[in-house]
Amino acid sequence: MNEIQELRDASRRIRKALCIQVGEQARNDLAELIDSLIDRVQQLERTKVDVMPIVPTAAPSSGMHTVR
Repeated sequence: MNEIQELRDASRRIRKALCIQVGEQARNDLAELIDSLIDRVQQLERTKVDVMPIVPTAAPSSGMHTVR
């Protein structure tokens, strides 16, 4: 089972618990939020690209001296 499916299964359990604890309207609001976050994570995973720095990020070596 993949992570997204596990999140969806967990959100179903959370919805049921929330309905009992905070009421149906609050549960629906929170469920919509959870679903939108899951969808956003999926979108970010699909569009993720690796970034390779073009300019070295390390500081210049101590052997180099600048002329003033």
